[in-house]
Amino acid sequence: MPNLLTALRLVLSLFFLVAEAFETILTAQILGLGLFLLASLTDIFDGILARRYGAVTRLGRLMDPIADKILVASALIIFVNSPFVKVPAWPVALMIAREFAVTGLRLLAGAEGVTLGAEASGKFKTIIQMVGLHYILIVAIVEHCIRDGMLLALAPYMKDAHFGVYIFVFVMTAATVYSGIDYLIKNYRYLSSEGGPGTPSE
Repeated sequence: MPNLLTALRLVLSLFFLVAEAFETILTAQILGLGLFLLASLTDIFDGILARRYGAVTRLGRLMDPIADKILVASALIIFVNSPFVKVPAWPVALMIAREFAVTGLRLLAGAEGVTLGAEASGKFKTIIQMVGLHYILIVAIVEHCIRDGMLLALAPYMKDAHFGVYIFVFVMTAATVYSGIDYLIKNYRYLSSEGGPGTPSE
């Protein structure tokens, strides 16, 4: 079941991308938020089920963070090109580069017979990302509604809301870079000839 939820998250990420490709249509934008929320919930429940029923597998330990990275990268790329929120390209590039570096290390470790799991810094990073991305999605939808003449009572608060987007992007970038450095430092030895099997942090 946990691995099925991970696979579902990958599928939902694809549908999220398709929905957000039509974000100038408000209904598609709201659908995108719903898909992103559902995908995020699968991440919570697959971990709970895996631990409760002892269904933690090497495949699951590898694919779960990769599915997270695809979901997060999809949202970040969408935001850079969004007409409703302003997300700078450089922190997005930095965050995605971190995800590729960590994924590459996981794959190299897998070739050595080592499964690299997730620990505190990676889990904290994921929580920060999910909270921040949901916030940005909601701000984008509210901005869209205001431009369409709806939710006008919220218009005076949008300057602060957009400033919050920048704050979340900064915090997400800091958490992502820190966890990436932490991951590389702790796990680099597992790729050397002296390294042995283990399950270090993400």
